[in-house]
Amino acid sequence: MKKTIQRGFWIVAMLTLAIPLHAQDSVHVSLQQAIQFALSDNPTVKIDSNNILSKQYYKKEQIAALCPSLSGSASYQRTVKKQRMAMELMGETREIEMGMSNNISTGLALTVPLIAAPSWYNLQLAEQDIEAALESARSSRISLVNEVKKAYYGLLLAQDSYRVLQASYANAEYNAKNISDKFEQGLASDFDKLRADVNVKNLRPQLTSSENSIMVATLMLKVLIGADVNAPIIFDGSLADFEDEMTSYQNIDPQTVSLDNNPDLKALSISQDQLHTSLKLIKASACPTLAFTGNAQYM
Repeated sequence: MKKTIQRGFWIVAMLTLAIPLHAQDSVHVSLQQAIQFALSDNPTVKIDSNNILSKQYYKKEQIAALCPSLSGSASYQRTVKKQRMAMELMGETREIEMGMSNNISTGLALTVPLIAAPSWYNLQLAEQDIEAALESARSSRISLVNEVKKAYYGLLLAQDSYRVLQASYANAEYNAKNISDKFEQGLASDFDKLRADVNVKNLRPQLTSSENSIMVATLMLKVLIGADVNAPIIFDGSLADFEDEMTSYQNIDPQTVSLDNNPDLKALSISQDQLHTSLKLIKASACPTLAFTGNAQYM
C-alpha cells in the first residue's frame, strides 16, 4: 500500500513539473496572428486609444458648458460682541445693542446659457478633434499592419535565402570533397583543389550574415507585435504561401483606385475643417452672449 501511494505521489509530481516545461515550448504564429497581436499589444495602438478617450472627455466638458448650472452657498457668523448705539432720551443716555448673535445665510444661483456662440464652436471643434484622433488611430493601424507584413515577409525572405545558401554550401562542400578525392588519385590539379576550397570558405561568411539577418528580422517582428524579444516564437509560413496574394496586386487597374479613404488626405481635410472652425471661434469671441440667471437667498 505504501509503495502504491509513493508511486502515485511521484507520478503527480512528475506531471506537475512537466506542465511548466510544456508551457515553455515554442509558440507558432502565423501572419494573421502576428497582425492581431500587434493591433492589441503594440504601444502605439494603446496610446491612440487613450488619446481618443481624452478627446471624448473634452467633448463632454464642452457639452457641460452649455447645460444649466446650479450653485449653492451657505455661511454662518457668530457675533462675539455686538455693536452698541447710544441715544439720549429725556436727558439720559441709553445704549442699545444691534444685530444678532448667530447669523446664517444660504443661497442658490441658477445660470442657463441661451446664446453662447463660443461654446457652440468649442463643441464643434471638440467633435472635429475626436474625428482627427480616430483618423490618426486608423492611419497608425494601417501603417502598423503594413510594417508587420513587411517585417514578416522580410523574415521569410531571410529564411529562404538562408536555405538556398545552405544548399549552395553543401554543394560546394561536396564538390570540394570530390575534387580532393580526385586530387589524391592524381585526377585533379592543385589549382582545382585550391579553387574548390576557396569557394567553400567564401560561402561561410555569407551563411553567418544570413543567420544574423534572420535574427534581426525576428527581433524586429517581435517588437512590432509587442512580444518579449526572448519569447520562444516561431513564425510559420514561407514566401511561396503568399505568391497568389502578391501576384493579385499586378491585376489592379490604377484608374479604379479610390483615394477617398486615404488616411493622409482625410487628415488634411479634417485639419482644414478645424482651421475654419477655429476662425469662427475667434470671431465669435467678440460677440455678446445671452444667459438667464436667477438668485435666491435666505438669511
